[in-house]
Amino acid sequence: MITPENFSENFNNENFKEIYNQTFEQFKANISKEKFVELCTIFHREANDLSMKYNNTLKVNFHRYSYMNDKKTHFLIVAFTDKNDIVGIEFHLNHKYDTDNIWTKNEYYVPLEEAVVSAGGIGIFHNYHYQSDNQRYAYDFTNMIELYQHNGAPADLEAYFAYGGDVLAPLDGTVVEVKKDLLDNRIGTVNSEEPSGNYIIIEHDNHEYSLLAHLKRNSVKVKPGDKVKAKEVIAQVGNSGATTLPHLHFQIMSGKELNKDSIRIRFKNHETLTQGDRIEEL
Repeated sequence: MITPENFSENFNNENFKEIYNQTFEQFKANISKEKFVELCTIFHREANDLSMKYNNTLKVNFHRYSYMNDKKTHFLIVAFTDKNDIVGIEFHLNHKYDTDNIWTKNEYYVPLEEAVVSAGGIGIFHNYHYQSDNQRYAYDFTNMIELYQHNGAPADLEAYFAYGGDVLAPLDGTVVEVKKDLLDNRIGTVNSEEPSGNYIIIEHDNHEYSLLAHLKRNSVKVKPGDKVKAKEVIAQVGNSGATTLPHLHFQIMSGKELNKDSIRIRFKNHETLTQGDRIEEL
């Protein structure tokens, strides 16, 4: 059996058919064995051998692993269940950007009193936003208890621990834009026409702007022109916009427009934050 621990050995030995045979039926429905073997062969030829680099667990019975080559130019992301069924495999080039070394001038509080980083950090494995210029250093924050995001009712929006949680101003500033009346999505659906959903944009010192998005309908407590203080309650976590599960999207931008580039965030109480970190703000 192929396990997370011996996956790289099997890949390096080009046991691609054996890997394919252990994938979920949904994976097989999207790609034939022949095409999978062809993709793996080309990838292995370009990358050479791989070894395990990162791993984390953010959902019950769902474990993610990253396998990277020595030159750190290519990597795979592989998801396993507890029974070592392979849920999915992603092929990636390991892009890096000069902006990784440019940090915000201000230091910001995490805009929730208690949260788990569901996406955030440097690199695609920890942060799916990383491929996008205007969201590269964004964070998604949710909440969970023992890897569960809800109390056992996955279709019930109100059952999610993050939903309705207080959103805090990350720093002193002036509100410059809000949207507040979009409906929260039913679980599993998205509003692609309004990807940010309900949101607040705040101007801070040094021409930096925070975006807090996917807010709960009609929970926004501020309006453009309002002055806010750090850690002041300004809204509630919702499920509006291009999101399937309740969470808070947070990023710092170089301008007040939604398409402005994001900036890597310096946090007040945390040296770094990455996917899987649990936060309790002081």
